[in-house]
Amino acid sequence: MSDLLRGVADKPFLYLAAPLFSVGEKRFNEEISSLLGRYFTVYLPQRDGGLFVDLIDRGHSKQEAINQVFSIDIKALDQAHVVLAILDGRAIDEGVALEIGYAYALKKPCFGLQTDPRRLLPAGNNPMISGVLSKVVSRVDDLHDLSREILESLRQGVATNATPR
Repeated sequence: MSDLLRGVADKPFLYLAAPLFSVGEKRFNEEISSLLGRYFTVYLPQRDGGLFVDLIDRGHSKQEAINQVFSIDIKALDQAHVVLAILDGRAIDEGVALEIGYAYALKKPCFGLQTDPRRLLPAGNNPMISGVLSKVVSRVDDLHDLSREILESLRQGVATNATPR
């Protein structure tokens, strides 16, 4: 087992895909990670993978920072049992879109939390986003029930990614 999962094999590994640029986003992500930590070992890129701007501030070249962030986060996605995406904002964050697309291609189950009703499309999320997600909840409190559903489906071996609609 890799260093990302060392000592935490008792809980499934969840990758929390989320925008991570503003102070508010980072705080919200930490709150969600804490809640999910009751059920999963949570990989939060801003905490566990490093931030691009921090690496630049520490003297890494732009390309070194890109390579480090990308490779660490891809490794975590490869090892994740499940992905939860934060979908808030007028449009989904580009990094989150890539993360759930990559996880879907690996046949990892993907779920969403969307507390923000704003959307660019009048019909909701882009179908290429909605098609990846097995379920989307709209309240933070709903994550408890969703987490239990995910754990049960993982135990039964039936957690799969969404079926294209």
